[in-house]
Amino acid sequence: MMDFGFSEQQEMFRTSVRDALEREYPMDVVREVEEKKIDYSREFYAKMAQMGWLGLMIPEQYGGESSNWIDAAILYEEAGKALLSSPHLVTVILGGQAILNFGSEEQKGRLLPAITQGEIVVTWALAEPGVNSDLSLIATKATSLDDGYTISGTKLFVPFAHLADYLITACRGPEGEIILPLVGGTNGGLTSVPLDTIGGSRLDEVTFDEVRIDKGNKLGKASQADIDQLVSQAKVLSCAEMVGIAQAALDMAIWHAEERVQFGRPIASFQTIQHKMADMSLAVQGARHLVYYTVRLLSEGIACAKERAMTCLYVGPTCNSVVRGAMHIHGGVGLSRDHNITLFYRRAKAIQLNLGYSELNSKIIAQELGL
Repeated sequence: MMDFGFSEQQEMFRTSVRDALEREYPMDVVREVEEKKIDYSREFYAKMAQMGWLGLMIPEQYGGESSNWIDAAILYEEAGKALLSSPHLVTVILGGQAILNFGSEEQKGRLLPAITQGEIVVTWALAEPGVNSDLSLIATKATSLDDGYTISGTKLFVPFAHLADYLITACRGPEGEIILPLVGGTNGGLTSVPLDTIGGSRLDEVTFDEVRIDKGNKLGKASQADIDQLVSQAKVLSCAEMVGIAQAALDMAIWHAEERVQFGRPIASFQTIQHKMADMSLAVQGARHLVYYTVRLLSEGIACAKERAMTCLYVGPTCNSVVRGAMHIHGGVGLSRDHNITLFYRRAKAIQLNLGYSELNSKIIAQELGL
């Protein structure tokens, strides 16, 4: 039987993360990051490195913490409560795991310590116009040269592309195979154009116009299954972030309902409000259990494609519904951009959109059930 409890060390980690975010990353910083379009707080990201957060999932031999997926989920749930904006997911999780799984020893020794120290930002360039994650449809092309490759094509929805030191770019090699070049962010022929987003975080359309890279800047071969697993694991952590967002929104709704007086008494005393918040609490708890069940499977190395798909399929819309319910309980003020609840709503919607089409997750679950 699987143990759903947390170790003493994990509880201490949760407390330290929560305390650091409450102390260093209040809502004033959240609004400053969004309104000034500075993408993320460099100062706090440096502190994240000092606290070891950038070493999650990276082995100690490369400067990491050798932690597991449960630790990462704890971090992401607390980060969701604080609406933390950072390149952690694309750099430490997607980038770090790609380098760890597909990179050479030279690449691991050079790049992973730099990630853990917060010295570089690595992002992931996969989606293209009309292509989400199906490698068979990838059109971005790498042409072989004597000393490397030239890359041409367009990538969409690339986070932090404009300030990334490296873009892990899925493209089609000279023989039709899929390769993963590490494209330097300052390479000539590389241009980034920001796209409009609902959550305030920046996503770019990136154009590669015969961008040259050395052969040493190419990761090893990765199959469709490898890429799917890498991406879906990262999405499970996004689900943990959604749980944190929904919990914070629920807490705000409870506080508001206890303080808001209508007809001579707090609206929390009305049965309709009580039942609504009971349903919201049940939804958050159900989502939380599903996330932590899945990350325990991941941590123990148990195949869990079905559970990963279930998590994305359930947590996204469920937690988004909780945040929307919290807005309703706030009434008219919940629609004001000056109120913090709107920040949670927009972030939740942005993450939900990134969790993939419900039809795709349903298809994966059906296949895993043998249907």
